[in-house]
Amino acid sequence: KIVIEEGVTGIGEAAFTGCKNLKEVTFSSTVKKIGNRVFSGCTQLTKVTIPGTVKEIGNSVFNACTGITELIVEDGVEKIGNSAFQGCSSLTSIVIPNSVKSMGTYAFSGCSGLKEVTLPNTLDTLGRGFFNLCSSLETFTLPESLTSIGSDVFTDCKAMTYIEIPKNVTMISAAAFAGCEGLEVIVI
Repeated sequence: KIVIEEGVTGIGEAAFTGCKNLKEVTFSSTVKKIGNRVFSGCTQLTKVTIPGTVKEIGNSVFNACTGITELIVEDGVEKIGNSAFQGCSSLTSIVIPNSVKSMGTYAFSGCSGLKEVTLPNTLDTLGRGFFNLCSSLETFTLPESLTSIGSDVFTDCKAMTYIEIPKNVTMISAAAFAGCEGLEVIVI
C-alpha cells in the first residue's frame, strides 16, 4: 500500500512503475499532478480513486494495470493523458466527470473487459485509438459536445451493436469502426 501524504503536490514520472505487488494507493488532497507512467505495470492494483484535487493525469499512468476493477475519477480532474488507462483489462465500467476537458489518444485501448463508459459533455474529440480493442464495449452514449471521431477509435469493438453519432460531429476518420463485427446500427 502506498499513501501519498499531505504536502506532496506531484508524483514524478515512472515513480512506481512495475511494482507488481502494489495493491492499493491513497492520494492526499494536495496532489495536483500524477506524472507519466507512475503506476504502469502495477498488475495487483485493484481499486483506485483519483481525487478531484488532481488536475492532470499523465500519459500511460495506469497502462497495463490488469488488476484494476474499480477506477473512480472524481470531479475536478481536468486533463487525462495519452494511454492513461490502456490495457486495464479487468476494468468493466468508468465514469469520466464533466470537469475533464481533454483526454489523450488510446485512453482506453485494450480495456477488453470494459462494457460501460460515461464520457464528459465537455469532450469535443475522441482521439486516435480511444476505445481500440475494447472487445466487450457495448452500447453507450457519445457526448453532444463531440465534433470529431479520430482514426481507429472503435477498432475491434466486437460487442458494440448500436451507436448514435451526435449531430455536431463533422469528421469521422479512417478505420474508426474497423473490425466492429457486431455493429448493426449506426445513426448519423
